[in-house]
Amino acid sequence: MFKINSRVSEISFFGFLAKSLKRLWAATITIVFLTVLYGKFLSHFLLDVSEQVGLNILLLTIQFIFVIFSGYVVAMLAGSLIFGDRWRRQALLHEKIELTEVESDSETLGNMLDNALPFYGLIIVGTILTYILLSISSQNYLTTYNQRGFFRTLLRSDLPADQIQGLRAVVDPNNRAAGSDGQIRELIASLVLSREPEVQLWAAWAIGHLQIVEARDGLRVLLDSNNTPAQVESALALGRLADPLGERHMIGMLSSNAQNIELISALLRGLGLTRSTEATTAIAALLSLLPHDQKIIALWTLAQSRDTSLRLQILGEWNDQNLYTSISFEEAMNQSHIPEEQTSFLRGAAQQWANSSGDPTNDLIILPHAENLQRQCAVAEALKYVSTVDDDAMLRRVFRETSRALYCNEIAWDGRSYKDNDRFQPILMVIGESLRMKYLKAVFNIADRELEEWLVDIAWDEFESNEMRVMADLLAEQVRSGTRRLPRE
Repeated sequence: MFKINSRVSEISFFGFLAKSLKRLWAATITIVFLTVLYGKFLSHFLLDVSEQVGLNILLLTIQFIFVIFSGYVVAMLAGSLIFGDRWRRQALLHEKIELTEVESDSETLGNMLDNALPFYGLIIVGTILTYILLSISSQNYLTTYNQRGFFRTLLRSDLPADQIQGLRAVVDPNNRAAGSDGQIRELIASLVLSREPEVQLWAAWAIGHLQIVEARDGLRVLLDSNNTPAQVESALALGRLADPLGERHMIGMLSSNAQNIELISALLRGLGLTRSTEATTAIAALLSLLPHDQKIIALWTLAQSRDTSLRLQILGEWNDQNLYTSISFEEAMNQSHIPEEQTSFLRGAAQQWANSSGDPTNDLIILPHAENLQRQCAVAEALKYVSTVDDDAMLRRVFRETSRALYCNEIAWDGRSYKDNDRFQPILMVIGESLRMKYLKAVFNIADRELEEWLVDIAWDEFESNEMRVMADLLAEQVRSGTRRLPRE
């Protein structure tokens, strides 16, 4: 049994390999050669064949045992060459050699002649040199396995849980090297047609985020299936790939799947991700027929095209009437569209209303109508991208007339993520900010005449909120110092 001692001669570990210097040379060359040969085998097996992570760990453990053992044998040979034959016989073979009178009188000197500390150093150096030789001869497969091989093994596995783990892991931004690996991308493309429905969904999701254009045919097959979840993920993936054939197919599916709300929502998101103008005519024709939630998505989709010819259809959904409703204070506190920071404002509004009505028990207050406000916010968000100089005067007017209390909650679709309970590249359809802020940004994007003066007036208006004044000041500075922009016609 090997144990660490202060003297090499007290180690009983493969001393028979040092019976002679020739034998030690032969043993060192053989063991190092076997270590390298095993490494080359392992390089191919782990990177191109293995389907089990547990087996990989076992084989890698054996590899490191080989490396350490090779380092020890190299140290034995190096010690024999550096310290001489007497050291080999005494320290490695435990031969009793008569010491000189001076050596026998000094235990410390005896330890020094044993060269224990230098020998342990040689073991470390030998191990490092063996590892370097292994890395060179096997194209550094140990590092490659950590970066790519581990994920390949998961994706080659027959277990759906392993495949899903691998699909999620390669999309993680921390594993960019894995996501760009050709073999991994081929494996992901093949999994989109897996027999396991859940694996198909995660594969389609990964294909979209990693931009694996070679998998477009498989995504189109999923889109034609009767499995709504698969159709949803394939529509989003084809949108991220901006696939022309997939886009035309999604446009054709809009009218034929009007009753499938989940699928219609996914088709609209997918078409929005393409940022193409080809779908805008079909979506604009459906806009007035869509339910509220799908209408919000459709407005975002139209805005993504940056097509100013759509401004009239978008403005057709703009309704600044019926934005308010009367509800009790307690109900107001349960409204999801009321930001927490406005609670004190609402409490004061309820008290003021009760006092003005002459009825202290009357706690009704006037608040924005949730759906109407959401639609108004979605329209204002879209106008940031499609409004023109023809809308400039109107937008400046509504900015001035709109209540400062109207706030747009964020409307987003999160989708899947590489990590549980963690948002990953959500589709943001409405930014969380005041409604007037959206009008301000829309006017800025139009870049019509006297824009800087208008923004400066807002920045210096003491009745404006700090947030609005700061934003107006930043935009005015951008107008002054930035490249001159032509007004959006």
